[in-house]
Amino acid sequence: MSEINLLNSPQLDVFRVMVRYKPKGEFEIFDEYSDRQAAEDLAREPVASRRVIKSEVIRPDAGPNSRRVATYWLVGDRIEKKSGNNVIHTIGWIGEEAKKQSDHEKELAEMKERQRLFAAHQREQHEMKIERLLNAMAKKEDRPSREPLAFGLRDLAEATDLSVAYLRQEIYAGRLIARKAGSRILIRIEDAREWLSNLPLARPEDPAPGVADKRRT
Repeated sequence: MSEINLLNSPQLDVFRVMVRYKPKGEFEIFDEYSDRQAAEDLAREPVASRRVIKSEVIRPDAGPNSRRVATYWLVGDRIEKKSGNNVIHTIGWIGEEAKKQSDHEKELAEMKERQRLFAAHQREQHEMKIERLLNAMAKKEDRPSREPLAFGLRDLAEATDLSVAYLRQEIYAGRLIARKAGSRILIRIEDAREWLSNLPLARPEDPAPGVADKRRT
């Protein structure tokens, strides 16, 4: 059996809880722990319950610069803590102040929850609006295109590449049937098709307008 070298075995830290019962009294040993968090929790509890004036956690075997781990005391209803690097901050409250802080934290939590629900509602409404818009666009795209029932003079002129004046002449001559709707002149699709079919056929040997005049000159 090999011998265990006690000198090289790991040393566990010891955290000692010291308490002071009177303002001018000395610190007394309260308990010792190998776990730092357990020692700090124990040191804070008697201060919070007002059983001691002050408590601290120390490392009895550490050097002077790292000996003190934490110190706890009361300022009114506030529990103050000074860490080993001499930083002081409030870590809790007792009595009426604790109730106020609890109520305040509850109000903050309720406010955050209301804000979360409102944001979720706004997001849901926005998504529904986008979905309705997309559905409307999809229905519009799916809707079959309808052929118009009639042309206006400008529409027919654009469709046939003719002038409005020429179409008016055809109407006055009785070759193009048109109807009036108020101040507008409308040509039904079937009447426009019949008029187009009744136009004279163009013969290949016929010169384009103006060509014969040029030949004569």
